[in-house]
Amino acid sequence: MTTDIGTQQIGLFKKNIGQRVLASQLCRFLIFMHLFGLSRLQALEIVDLVPTVVRASFVSNVSVNGLASLAVYDPVGMLSVSGGTASGTLIGSQWVLTAAHVISSTGGSHNISGSTFIIQGHSLIADYSEIMPGWNGDSGSGKDLALVHLVSPFTDIAPAKYLNQGISPTGQPLTFVGYGLSGDGLTGSLAGSGGSKRAGTNTLDYDGTVLGLSSSIYLADFDSGQAVHNIMGSGTPTAYESILAPGDSGGGLFMKSNGETILVGVNSFLASTTGSANSTYGNLAGFQSIQPNMAWIQSVTNVPEPGSLILGVICALIGWWLVDQKSSRLKNPQSIATERLRKK
Repeated sequence: MTTDIGTQQIGLFKKNIGQRVLASQLCRFLIFMHLFGLSRLQALEIVDLVPTVVRASFVSNVSVNGLASLAVYDPVGMLSVSGGTASGTLIGSQWVLTAAHVISSTGGSHNISGSTFIIQGHSLIADYSEIMPGWNGDSGSGKDLALVHLVSPFTDIAPAKYLNQGISPTGQPLTFVGYGLSGDGLTGSLAGSGGSKRAGTNTLDYDGTVLGLSSSIYLADFDSGQAVHNIMGSGTPTAYESILAPGDSGGGLFMKSNGETILVGVNSFLASTTGSANSTYGNLAGFQSIQPNMAWIQSVTNVPEPGSLILGVICALIGWWLVDQKSSRLKNPQSIATERLRKK
């Protein structure tokens, strides 16, 4: 989304979360930081921005563009809703997974006729969206997910792979993809720099419970390699160390599992402990996990997990082969008689 849309989302978030909820989260966060000897932190500002990738000052813009161009991230595209630009990931021939706050601050079904999803040069028309039940605009609730329905099936690009089972991404390097503003850890996000597909990496330090948020939220901080910028977890930057910024919420969060790149979450929000959530070093990013919500995703899309689909195809082929073998034997009684004589 544009900067104006990002500002609008901030207003929605602050209005919906309420002052008492924010104060409660702040107290829990400061207690946690004090226990870990980080009393230098002043305050926590959770701001529901429209995220994309801002790289570390030692990571080139060319490299984050190159990372995003890998074929495993082809399912991530640009989503245009009500004049704002966001991001989403193709998970089925007619379904795109994105963040709920991209669509609305309330759950349920929403008419988004005229919206488009641009993927690898193809502009696809969307007609409606289903938002996760219980969503009320609070990004800390663990319900910041939405499914966008495409008018016509699209099969030119394989959907993202995902697993309908528990995983443990905390402490692992992951890659997130988006289309919004660029910049680096020193400058923060730069106005007018959006529209290109970028990817970056970070290590997921903790789940949301350390801030009093849902356990289905993953948290990562923007490390520079200096202790002053290490808010939580390891202070060692990843090779493509990056953070979210205003631009395109709903982009995909990916990790490696058994040699495959799988979708595990959605870009959700940016936060700061100093009142400046501007995508500079020391900021925090929040990602919405999809694994705890797979039952809802599959109930809406009727799309089986890719692994189950492959297993089903294999079983079908084996079944077809057995039927074919039996049919051939029945059509040739002589072969059956010969086989019986051999057994005698």
